[in-house]
Amino acid sequence: MGASLNRISIKRSELMMDIERMAAKRLEDKGPAGKLDGGDVKALLARAYHDGKVDKNEAKQLNFVRNHYKDQMDSSARTIFDEFSIAWMQDTRDQIQESERENAELIKQDNADFNRILNEGDKIHEQNLEVHVEKVSDHRESKARQLEESPLEINQKEAATLNVFFGHKKS
Repeated sequence: MGASLNRISIKRSELMMDIERMAAKRLEDKGPAGKLDGGDVKALLARAYHDGKVDKNEAKQLNFVRNHYKDQMDSSARTIFDEFSIAWMQDTRDQIQESERENAELIKQDNADFNRILNEGDKIHEQNLEVHVEKVSDHRESKARQLEESPLEINQKEAATLNVFFGHKKS
């Protein structure tokens, strides 16, 4: 993977050097009084758009070429470069805004999921608490019924338990 990234970087670096050489060659062909025109700039931009897009480094290099040759361009060439820069900045801004919107939606969804999980946990806890309260209530009612039905029998059971515990034997 690292090697392929390195090759991409080399290709892009070569592309930018190629664009710069292309601008210098076109000026050289036009002679000392010649200027880059709109067609020349379109050819430079077409070369930069070799893969359908221009990344930040490529845009930076194109702006370098624009600034370096600005005195050797006619008005149509400067206009095309300016339009490219404005369009590229607007596209980049739109991509950033779209990315921020998507991130905000993901955060909103994560928060909704988190709150749903918390609410489900609260419901389960409340159900468990209700079951526990019912069991305690049933146990107390059962104990009260046992006391009402045969207090002596319960006392005898408790006494037998105590006798076994303390080692007393019934005679």
